[in-house]
Amino acid sequence: MNFSIQIKWTLLPAIHMSTLGIRIIDSFYKIESLSQPKPVSKPGPLVLVGFGGCMDVAVPALSFLSGLNIEPPPSLQSSPAPDQLETMNDITVLFSHSFSKGAAFERTVKNKKLFLQLVEAANSGKHTKDKSVYIGGNAPVMANRLAKEGLQVALAGRLSNKMKSLMHPHVKVLQAPPDFGLTDPPTSDIHLVLEFEKGETWGNYTAPRANRLILIRDQENPMISGLWPELMQSYEKIHFDLSNRKHNQPDLFIVGGLQTMSSFLADDGPDIREQRLQALNDFLINKVPPRTLVHFESASFDDAGLAGNIAKLILPYTDSIGLNEQELPSLIELLKYGKVPLNPNQSIPRVATVLDQIREVWALLTDQDLPRMRFAQRTISRMHLHTLGFQIIIVRRDPKQLDHETRTRLMNEFFGPEGKLKDAMITDLGRGWPKVKAAAAKASLTAYRYTCAEAHVHPDPDRTKILMDDSFSVTADRERWPEAGRYELLKQKLDRVYFNSSNPVQCWYEVEPELPNLEGGTRRNDRRSPNGNTYSNRVKVVQICVSTGLVCEQVQKTAGAGDNISAAALAVQAAVMDN
Repeated sequence: MNFSIQIKWTLLPAIHMSTLGIRIIDSFYKIESLSQPKPVSKPGPLVLVGFGGCMDVAVPALSFLSGLNIEPPPSLQSSPAPDQLETMNDITVLFSHSFSKGAAFERTVKNKKLFLQLVEAANSGKHTKDKSVYIGGNAPVMANRLAKEGLQVALAGRLSNKMKSLMHPHVKVLQAPPDFGLTDPPTSDIHLVLEFEKGETWGNYTAPRANRLILIRDQENPMISGLWPELMQSYEKIHFDLSNRKHNQPDLFIVGGLQTMSSFLADDGPDIREQRLQALNDFLINKVPPRTLVHFESASFDDAGLAGNIAKLILPYTDSIGLNEQELPSLIELLKYGKVPLNPNQSIPRVATVLDQIREVWALLTDQDLPRMRFAQRTISRMHLHTLGFQIIIVRRDPKQLDHETRTRLMNEFFGPEGKLKDAMITDLGRGWPKVKAAAAKASLTAYRYTCAEAHVHPDPDRTKILMDDSFSVTADRERWPEAGRYELLKQKLDRVYFNSSNPVQCWYEVEPELPNLEGGTRRNDRRSPNGNTYSNRVKVVQICVSTGLVCEQVQKTAGAGDNISAAALAVQAAVMDN
């Protein structure tokens, strides 16, 4: 592995692209091309995506608020982010926090009348001429991207006829039969997207980056109405291209949109959200095949009770998580303290800080001494953090990277005398997520292409910049994470990583992050597998890849960016699990 740098660039606060930038873009394109051999000779992996969706109504925030005669608060020090959105003043204060920090947030408007008035104002076009309407929601957006990337995709969700018409033609839409008791078709839930650009000013505030505040008040999505007991049987009846396959079960199951459950209100009817989460928990335990990898796409939560139930009922049955720089520290707060912070975090964090936060979440979701994880059927084997300035993907790595003696011992623990795989999950072998470097590169390219609304392969250097430093530390807290960047079997000892313009994605191995013992140090004791077996002296190693971000200078769209980025990376790493 080459961690030297040939040409350094100073990136604080940012640089515009030049000859150096063109070299970086070409390097990304090369990595992407190598991961997608053409022509494609085999059908893509099978993917099931859930649940629900919405119609996004996006407006330029400042012109929209100005048309409503809304003025910014003079100071945010005396105006903390509100716990609930009941009044226009609550929305104004929350938007000011989002705008001033360049942070993306999605929040429920409790006042139904106010929400409908805002949606009507946006749809009328009286206050802004630049309204956009498109399909939204984690599940439909990710399904469309995966189909565009060549995977075979089914979407579980009750969609309106309008939403169905906006789905990729190769996405198969599954919904519950009439005897499940739901009327058809439903009315589309609406999300109001208030978008702002970098450098815009509003009163005393200046946006440090382009982003958005999303206001919601869903009625369909909180019920997870795309989930019913026979969903998997319906999926297996779809006529996919099963060439060179032994089964028609999904290789990947993606769960998204659960944050919309917080928008349920008492006047919407009986509160069955916990019942529906229990149904999803049962589906993950009893209906999703063990060979199917499960990805959870996180989002911005404002309900600690709901988020706590998701942490208890969903995360212990998940292999992979996708999230952004605001959601990552919120997840730590949730897992450690059961709280959900409502104030936006900084939108452009340091790489070392984020790496340590990822290690913290990884340790909290893989330690089976914790009550939440004690009966987990899966443990996290992949995380993808997508930010404006960079992409980070961490995976449990393949034992073939280890020395022969260690590899032989580990294989004997997983395979019987006839070479049959024992009950351990394939991700415990580190084989579930190939092409990490290519996935990180794909994520960076997709982030640029989506936000700049450019479909062509090469980003335009004149519309592109880079925010990352020329180097970064592998940890901001060496005392807490003494093994960060360390892996003795490969004689690897990293403290700082320098980027190479011809290799903008840098990867390394390190010992899997673990929680500290109460006496100090880390837990190097035996670990149980998801099926209860003990792995004696398990070798635990992860691979981390950090990719430079290509930042669009002329942002056309921000809502849905994270879903497209996450899905594009998954499209690279998804594999036919027959093998």
